[in-house]
Amino acid sequence: MNKTLAALCVLLLCIGFKSFSQNQPTPNRIRLGYLVTSNINFFSTENSTTDFKTDIGWGLGVVSVLNLNQSLTLSLAPTLNFESHTLVDKATNATLQLKDQNLTIPLKLDIKLFKNFSLINGIEYLMVQSKQKEEIKLIRDNFLVSVGVAYALKFKYFTAVPEVSYRIGLNNAIEESALNSYEVRRRAVSIGVKIM
Repeated sequence: MNKTLAALCVLLLCIGFKSFSQNQPTPNRIRLGYLVTSNINFFSTENSTTDFKTDIGWGLGVVSVLNLNQSLTLSLAPTLNFESHTLVDKATNATLQLKDQNLTIPLKLDIKLFKNFSLINGIEYLMVQSKQKEEIKLIRDNFLVSVGVAYALKFKYFTAVPEVSYRIGLNNAIEESALNSYEVRRRAVSIGVKIM
């Protein structure tokens, strides 16, 4: 699943760069704005005795968008997210709350399909900022890929871009310890709005 999604993102990036080389270039323009987002997290593991409850977090970020041409934009949007995750031990029914304040730095390529509708794909670095005091800890450095869609709503003085994306982690999200040696994958559905 991870390799398939990563291959899909690479394919979409290649298609985007091919259309970049074929389209008539427009003057490069940088736009700045901010981002409000909500993340619905779905951690997954093959360990049958452990489960994660779905948790919703939120984030605030700044956005820098570079127009490559009429159909391609490249964006960088550092975002500070505030989340918590609930780990459940099925055998004892004990729960553990993992605090997760993290900084994400996604690099995304938006491919305009028609009018104001775009396909988004990209890569993301996620760094856990909160100090983990529990026996089971979230790993500090994470790498993710994402795919999604966006629609630009143009107003007189600004543009609002609602977007929905699916993100999947490429590495183990939990540090190995004496209590756990299994892998946990970070997954999320992100719903956000960019204002530029």
